[in-house]
Amino acid sequence: MTKGRIAAMLLIWFSVLFVVWAAWKFWVHPNRQKEAVKQAQQEHQEIVQKTSAPSRFKYTVNFAADAFSGYAGIRNGLFRDENAKFGIKVELTDDGANYPQRLEKLASGELDMAVFTIDALMKSSADYKDIPATIVALVDETKGADAMVSSKSRFPNIDSLNSSGLKIVCTKDSPSETLARVIMAHFNLDKLPQDPFQFTNNVDEVYQEYQRAKPTDNKVFVLWEPYVSKIADNPDYHVLVDSSKFRGYIVDVIVARRGFLVQNEELVANVVKSYLKTMFDNRNGMVKLVSDDAKQCGTVLKPEQAQRLVDKIWWKNTQEN
Repeated sequence: MTKGRIAAMLLIWFSVLFVVWAAWKFWVHPNRQKEAVKQAQQEHQEIVQKTSAPSRFKYTVNFAADAFSGYAGIRNGLFRDENAKFGIKVELTDDGANYPQRLEKLASGELDMAVFTIDALMKSSADYKDIPATIVALVDETKGADAMVSSKSRFPNIDSLNSSGLKIVCTKDSPSETLARVIMAHFNLDKLPQDPFQFTNNVDEVYQEYQRAKPTDNKVFVLWEPYVSKIADNPDYHVLVDSSKFRGYIVDVIVARRGFLVQNEELVANVVKSYLKTMFDNRNGMVKLVSDDAKQCGTVLKPEQAQRLVDKIWWKNTQEN
Protein backbone atom coordinates (compact mmCIF):
# COMPACT_ATOMS: atom_id res chain seq x y z
CA MET A 1 0.00 0.00 0.00
CA THR A 2 1.46 3.32 -1.03
CA LYS A 3 2.00 6.19 1.32
CA GLY A 4 -0.58 8.21 -0.62
CA ARG A 5 -3.32 5.61 -0.07
CA ILE A 6 -2.44 5.29 3.60
CA ALA A 7 -2.65 9.05 4.01
CA ALA A 8 -6.00 9.13 2.19
CA MET A 9 -7.47 6.37 4.38
CA LEU A 10 -6.24 8.09 7.55
CA LEU A 11 -7.83 11.33 6.37
CA ILE A 12 -11.15 9.55 5.77
CA TRP A 13 -11.05 7.89 9.20
CA PHE A 14 -10.17 11.15 10.94
CA SER A 15 -13.02 12.86 9.05
CA VAL A 16 -15.50 10.19 10.16
CA LEU A 17 -14.27 10.38 13.75
CA PHE A 18 -14.56 14.19 13.66
CA VAL A 19 -18.15 14.01 12.40
CA VAL A 20 -19.04 11.47 15.12
CA TRP A 21 -17.37 13.63 17.80
CA ALA A 22 -19.09 16.79 16.58
CA ALA A 23 -22.49 15.06 16.50
CA TRP A 24 -21.99 13.86 20.06
CA LYS A 25 -20.74 17.23 21.38
CA PHE A 26 -23.18 19.55 19.64
CA TRP A 27 -26.33 17.43 19.35
CA VAL A 28 -26.51 14.15 21.32
CA HIS A 29 -24.91 15.36 24.55
CA PRO A 30 -26.78 18.73 24.79
CA ASN A 31 -30.11 16.99 24.10
CA ARG A 32 -29.43 14.41 26.78
CA GLN A 33 -28.56 17.23 29.20
CA LYS A 34 -31.78 19.06 28.38
CA GLU A 35 -33.81 15.92 28.91
CA ALA A 36 -32.06 15.26 32.22
CA VAL A 37 -32.73 18.84 33.40
CA LYS A 38 -36.36 18.65 32.28
CA GLN A 39 -36.86 15.32 34.06
CA ALA A 40 -35.24 16.71 37.24
CA GLN A 41 -37.53 19.76 37.14
CA GLN A 42 -40.61 17.58 36.70
CA GLU A 43 -39.56 15.37 39.60
CA HIS A 44 -38.92 18.45 41.78
CA GLN A 45 -42.34 19.91 40.88
CA GLU A 46 -44.03 16.61 41.75
CA ILE A 47 -42.26 16.56 45.11
CA VAL A 48 -43.30 20.17 45.81
CA GLN A 49 -46.92 19.46 44.91
CA LYS A 50 -47.02 16.32 47.05
CA THR A 51 -45.49 18.03 50.10
CA SER A 52 -47.28 21.43 49.85
CA ALA A 53 -50.55 22.38 51.51
CA PRO A 54 -53.38 23.40 49.18
CA SER A 55 -53.43 27.17 48.38
CA ARG A 56 -55.79 29.16 50.58
CA PHE A 57 -56.77 31.26 47.55
CA LYS A 58 -59.52 30.09 45.21
CA TYR A 59 -59.86 33.36 43.31
CA THR A 60 -57.62 36.19 42.12
CA VAL A 61 -58.97 39.71 41.62
CA ASN A 62 -56.86 42.16 39.60
CA PHE A 63 -57.45 45.57 41.17
CA ALA A 64 -56.06 48.99 40.11
CA ALA A 65 -55.56 52.02 42.32
CA ASP A 66 -53.02 54.82 42.83
CA ALA A 67 -51.24 56.53 45.70
CA PHE A 68 -54.13 58.78 46.82
CA SER A 69 -54.35 58.66 50.61
CA GLY A 70 -58.09 57.98 50.48
CA TYR A 71 -57.25 54.49 49.22
CA ALA A 72 -55.17 53.65 52.31
CA GLY A 73 -57.65 50.97 53.37
CA ILE A 74 -57.33 49.16 50.05
CA ARG A 75 -53.56 48.91 50.51
CA ASN A 76 -53.86 47.96 54.19
CA GLY A 77 -52.81 44.46 55.24
CA LEU A 78 -56.15 43.91 56.97
CA PHE A 79 -57.92 44.25 53.61
CA ARG A 80 -55.71 41.50 52.23
CA ASP A 81 -56.41 39.30 55.26
CA GLU A 82 -60.17 39.85 55.15
CA ASN A 83 -60.27 38.86 51.48
CA ALA A 84 -58.20 35.77 52.25
CA LYS A 85 -60.98 34.57 54.56
CA PHE A 86 -63.12 34.28 51.42
CA GLY A 87 -60.30 32.60 49.48
CA ILE A 88 -59.68 35.79 47.50
CA LYS A 89 -56.24 37.10 46.54
CA VAL A 90 -56.33 40.77 45.53
CA GLU A 91 -53.52 41.71 43.14
CA LEU A 92 -53.08 45.48 43.46
CA THR A 93 -51.63 47.57 40.63
CA ASP A 94 -50.60 51.22 40.98
CA ASP A 95 -51.05 52.83 37.55
CA GLY A 96 -50.22 56.38 38.63
CA ALA A 97 -53.85 57.54 38.20
CA ASN A 98 -53.89 56.98 34.44
CA TYR A 99 -57.68 56.81 34.28
CA PRO A 100 -58.15 56.24 30.51
CA GLN A 101 -55.68 53.34 30.64
CA ARG A 102 -57.38 52.00 33.78
CA LEU A 103 -60.73 51.95 31.99
CA GLU A 104 -59.26 50.31 28.88
CA LYS A 105 -57.76 47.53 31.02
CA LEU A 106 -61.13 46.99 32.67
CA ALA A 107 -62.76 46.78 29.26
CA SER A 108 -60.16 44.29 27.97
CA GLY A 109 -60.47 42.06 31.04
CA GLU A 110 -56.92 42.75 32.23
CA LEU A 111 -58.47 44.31 35.35
CA ASP A 112 -61.48 43.07 37.33
CA MET A 113 -62.00 45.93 39.78
CA ALA A 114 -60.59 49.40 40.38
CA VAL A 115 -61.10 52.72 42.11
CA PHE A 116 -62.22 55.87 40.31
CA THR A 117 -63.59 59.26 41.11
CA ILE A 118 -67.07 59.51 39.63
CA ASP A 119 -66.06 62.45 37.43
CA ALA A 120 -63.04 60.54 36.04
CA LEU A 121 -65.20 57.47 35.42
CA MET A 122 -67.72 59.54 33.47
CA LYS A 123 -65.05 61.38 31.47
CA SER A 124 -63.06 58.24 30.64
CA SER A 125 -66.20 56.31 29.69
CA ALA A 126 -67.35 59.14 27.42
CA ASP A 127 -63.97 59.23 25.68
CA TYR A 128 -63.98 55.42 25.39
CA LYS A 129 -67.55 55.55 24.04
CA ASP A 130 -68.64 52.69 26.29
CA ILE A 131 -69.27 52.03 29.99
CA PRO A 132 -67.37 48.81 30.76
CA ALA A 133 -67.42 49.27 34.56
CA THR A 134 -70.12 49.97 37.13
CA ILE A 135 -69.98 51.39 40.66
CA VAL A 136 -70.28 48.84 43.49
CA ALA A 137 -69.27 50.90 46.56
CA LEU A 138 -68.52 54.40 47.81
CA VAL A 139 -65.04 54.97 49.20
CA ASP A 140 -64.82 58.62 50.21
CA GLU A 141 -65.53 62.24 49.42
CA THR A 142 -62.70 64.75 49.63
CA LYS A 143 -63.05 67.70 52.01
CA GLY A 144 -59.78 69.31 51.03
CA ALA A 145 -57.65 66.32 49.98
CA ASP A 146 -57.55 67.71 46.43
CA ALA A 147 -56.16 71.22 46.17
CA MET A 148 -54.67 73.97 44.03
CA VAL A 149 -51.34 75.11 45.48
CA SER A 150 -49.35 78.13 44.42
CA SER A 151 -46.54 80.48 45.29
CA LYS A 152 -47.62 82.90 48.05
CA SER A 153 -45.85 85.84 46.44
CA ARG A 154 -47.01 85.19 42.86
CA PHE A 155 -50.60 84.15 43.64
CA PRO A 156 -51.65 85.42 47.09
CA ASN A 157 -55.39 84.93 46.40
CA ILE A 158 -57.92 83.62 43.89
CA ASP A 159 -58.30 86.97 42.12
CA SER A 160 -54.59 86.97 41.27
CA LEU A 161 -55.14 83.84 39.15
CA ASN A 162 -57.19 85.77 36.60
CA SER A 163 -54.38 86.53 34.13
CA SER A 164 -53.73 85.61 30.52
CA GLY A 165 -50.37 83.97 31.25
CA LEU A 166 -51.49 81.43 33.87
CA LYS A 167 -50.54 77.78 33.49
CA ILE A 168 -52.45 75.15 35.51
CA VAL A 169 -50.33 72.01 35.95
CA CYS A 170 -52.41 68.90 36.64
CA THR A 171 -53.02 65.29 35.64
CA LYS A 172 -55.25 64.97 32.58
CA ASP A 173 -58.72 63.38 33.02
CA SER A 174 -58.26 63.28 36.79
CA PRO A 175 -60.05 64.84 39.78
CA SER A 176 -57.36 67.52 39.65
CA GLU A 177 -58.57 68.62 36.22
CA THR A 178 -62.15 68.53 37.49
CA LEU A 179 -61.26 70.70 40.49
CA ALA A 180 -59.38 73.16 38.28
CA ARG A 181 -62.37 73.51 35.93
CA VAL A 182 -64.76 73.95 38.87
CA ILE A 183 -62.52 76.70 40.28
CA MET A 184 -62.37 78.43 36.88
CA ALA A 185 -66.16 78.39 36.54
CA HIS A 186 -67.03 79.15 40.18
CA PHE A 187 -64.74 82.17 40.47
CA ASN A 188 -65.43 83.42 36.92
CA LEU A 189 -61.78 83.52 35.85
CA ASP A 190 -62.57 85.04 32.46
CA LYS A 191 -59.10 86.41 31.63
CA LEU A 192 -57.39 83.02 31.48
CA PRO A 193 -55.95 81.84 28.15
CA GLN A 194 -58.18 79.64 26.01
CA ASP A 195 -56.18 76.58 27.08
CA PRO A 196 -54.52 77.29 30.44
CA PHE A 197 -53.65 73.65 31.15
CA GLN A 198 -50.24 71.98 31.23
CA PHE A 199 -51.26 68.34 31.45
CA THR A 200 -49.14 65.52 32.87
CA ASN A 201 -49.56 61.76 32.74
CA ASN A 202 -49.71 61.29 36.51
CA VAL A 203 -49.52 63.09 39.84
CA ASP A 204 -45.80 62.29 40.28
CA GLU A 205 -45.08 64.39 37.19
CA VAL A 206 -47.10 67.29 38.65
CA TYR A 207 -44.98 67.13 41.78
CA GLN A 208 -41.82 67.03 39.67
CA GLU A 209 -42.99 70.16 37.81
CA TYR A 210 -43.46 71.88 41.18
CA GLN A 211 -39.91 70.87 42.22
CA ARG A 212 -38.50 72.39 39.02
CA ALA A 213 -40.54 75.59 39.30
CA LYS A 214 -39.53 78.92 40.84
CA PRO A 215 -41.86 80.90 43.15
CA THR A 216 -41.93 83.63 40.48
CA ASP A 217 -43.19 81.26 37.74
CA ASN A 218 -46.69 81.85 36.40
CA LYS A 219 -47.80 78.33 37.40
CA VAL A 220 -50.19 76.73 39.88
CA PHE A 221 -50.34 73.04 40.69
CA VAL A 222 -53.43 70.91 41.27
CA LEU A 223 -52.90 67.56 42.98
CA TRP A 224 -54.05 65.38 45.86
CA GLU A 225 -52.84 63.99 49.17
CA PRO A 226 -50.21 63.18 50.30
CA TYR A 227 -48.57 65.49 47.73
CA VAL A 228 -50.54 68.52 48.94
CA SER A 229 -49.11 68.09 52.45
CA LYS A 230 -45.58 67.75 51.07
CA ILE A 231 -45.84 71.06 49.18
CA ALA A 232 -47.58 72.80 52.10
CA ASP A 233 -44.37 72.33 54.11
CA ASN A 234 -42.64 74.78 51.76
CA PRO A 235 -42.98 78.25 53.37
CA ASP A 236 -43.03 79.87 49.91
CA TYR A 237 -46.18 77.97 48.85
CA HIS A 238 -49.73 77.70 50.16
CA VAL A 239 -53.06 76.01 49.41
CA LEU A 240 -54.93 78.56 47.34
CA VAL A 241 -58.21 76.64 47.29
CA ASP A 242 -59.19 73.02 47.95
CA SER A 243 -62.08 70.63 47.44
CA SER A 244 -63.65 71.50 50.81
CA LYS A 245 -65.15 74.55 49.07
CA PHE A 246 -67.03 72.39 46.56
CA ARG A 247 -69.05 69.55 48.08
CA GLY A 248 -70.05 66.55 46.00
CA TYR A 249 -67.69 67.08 43.06
CA ILE A 250 -64.94 64.62 43.93
CA VAL A 251 -66.26 61.28 45.18
CA ASP A 252 -64.19 58.09 45.08
CA VAL A 253 -65.83 54.76 44.29
CA ILE A 254 -64.97 51.10 43.74
CA VAL A 255 -66.01 49.81 40.33
CA ALA A 256 -66.22 46.33 38.85
CA ARG A 257 -65.99 45.24 35.24
CA ARG A 258 -69.56 44.48 34.15
CA GLY A 259 -68.85 41.00 32.79
CA PHE A 260 -66.85 40.13 35.90
CA LEU A 261 -69.68 41.31 38.16
CA VAL A 262 -72.31 39.30 36.27
CA GLN A 263 -70.24 36.12 36.55
CA ASN A 264 -68.91 36.72 40.09
CA GLU A 265 -71.51 38.74 42.00
CA GLU A 266 -70.83 37.04 45.35
CA LEU A 267 -67.07 37.40 44.86
CA VAL A 268 -67.40 41.16 44.25
CA ALA A 269 -69.70 41.47 47.26
CA ASN A 270 -67.08 39.77 49.42
CA VAL A 271 -64.36 42.16 48.23
CA VAL A 272 -66.62 45.10 49.15
CA LYS A 273 -67.40 43.49 52.54
CA SER A 274 -63.67 43.05 53.16
CA TYR A 275 -63.03 46.72 52.39
CA LEU A 276 -65.84 47.99 54.62
CA LYS A 277 -64.72 45.67 57.45
CA THR A 278 -61.16 47.00 57.07
CA MET A 279 -62.33 50.60 57.36
CA PHE A 280 -64.57 49.79 60.34
CA ASP A 281 -61.71 48.13 62.20
CA ASN A 282 -59.45 51.13 61.48
CA ARG A 283 -62.07 53.76 62.41
CA ASN A 284 -60.27 54.75 65.63
CA GLY A 285 -56.80 54.68 64.09
CA MET A 286 -57.12 56.62 60.84
CA VAL A 287 -54.06 58.78 61.51
CA LYS A 288 -51.90 55.67 61.83
CA LEU A 289 -53.57 54.13 58.78
CA VAL A 290 -52.73 57.07 56.50
CA SER A 291 -49.26 57.53 58.04
CA ASP A 292 -48.36 53.90 57.43
CA ASP A 293 -49.85 54.05 53.95
CA ALA A 294 -47.95 57.21 53.00
CA LYS A 295 -44.71 55.63 54.19
CA GLN A 296 -45.49 52.52 52.13
CA CYS A 297 -45.97 54.80 49.10
CA GLY A 298 -42.67 56.60 49.72
CA THR A 299 -43.81 59.66 51.72
CA VAL A 300 -43.11 60.21 55.42
CA LEU A 301 -45.80 62.31 57.13
CA LYS A 302 -45.45 64.10 60.43
CA PRO A 303 -48.24 63.33 62.95
CA GLU A 304 -49.79 66.78 62.45
CA GLN A 305 -49.67 66.32 58.65
CA ALA A 306 -51.39 62.96 58.96
CA GLN A 307 -54.08 64.44 61.20
CA ARG A 308 -54.75 67.28 58.74
CA LEU A 309 -54.92 64.73 55.94
CA VAL A 310 -57.48 62.61 57.82
CA ASP A 311 -59.59 65.73 58.40
CA LYS A 312 -59.67 66.33 54.63
CA ILE A 313 -61.22 62.97 53.69
CA TRP A 314 -64.76 61.82 54.48
CA TRP A 315 -64.61 58.04 54.30
CA LYS A 316 -68.00 56.42 53.65
CA ASN A 317 -69.05 53.69 56.05
CA THR A 318 -71.38 50.71 55.54
CA GLN A 319 -74.51 52.67 56.48
CA GLU A 320 -73.67 55.47 54.05
CA ASN A 321 -73.06 52.92 51.31
